[in-house]
Amino acid sequence: MSLDTANALVTLAEAKEFLKITGTSEDTLLEGFINKASIWANDFTQRLLLSRALTEYYDGDGDNELMLKQYPVSALTNLYDDVLRAFGAGTAINIASDVVLDSEKGIVRLWNQAVAFNVGIANVKVVYTAGYATVPETIKEA
Repeated sequence: MSLDTANALVTLAEAKEFLKITGTSEDTLLEGFINKASIWANDFTQRLLLSRALTEYYDGDGDNELMLKQYPVSALTNLYDDVLRAFGAGTAINIASDVVLDSEKGIVRLWNQAVAFNVGIANVKVVYTAGYATVPETIKEA
């Protein structure tokens, strides 16, 4: 078994150092444990803890706030609000001038020209990067 690099919250080397293992005979077993523990942590927190690029669709509810499924957010790339779900350039929200992002909590707030998200089904498209680029030690130890 190889390490699931999309989800593994620790490296094989980090696990071996923590467990004080120097040989390689248990590497496959340890990689399996790391993979299972990392997936468990994602499932338990209901988040993808390791940093990755995401595209998600949300229902607009007429409010000016949107709580993203994943956080912390390291980059908000694109934000669209289109009840027709074509998501063309004309439906893009200007992130620089009309959005306030609470990166740690994953909350997108509209202000200025963008007052509220239109009411609709899957009419809000968000392209962003979320998760930990450097996994906190407390999560690694868990």
